[in-house]
Amino acid sequence: MSSGLRRYAARQTTATWDPENWIYLAYLARERPAHPGTLDLRAFLDDLVERDVVTGQEWLASIEIGNEVVSGRGVTRLTEVGVELQ
Repeated sequence: MSSGLRRYAARQTTATWDPENWIYLAYLARERPAHPGTLDLRAFLDDLVERDVVTGQEWLASIEIGNEVVSGRGVTRLTEVGVELQ
C-alpha cells in the first residue's frame, strides 16, 4: 500500500487480549527511517475499506503516530506536525 512516495506493509491480526476480540492493523513503513514528508490519510482509509475493516461510513475519531514497542526500545522523533483538511 502506498501513500505519496512512501510504501507501507500492512500487518493485520485479531486482538484477543481484551474481553471482546477486535481487528488490530498496523502500517509499517517499508523504508526506514521514515523520512520527513506528507502523509496522505485517504490512501490508508481506502485500504481499510478494501480490507473490509471499515465500510467507509464510520467517523474517524483519532490518528496515532509512533512506535508499538513490544520488547526492547523505540524512538519516535517529531519536530513538526501539521494537519491540512481537504
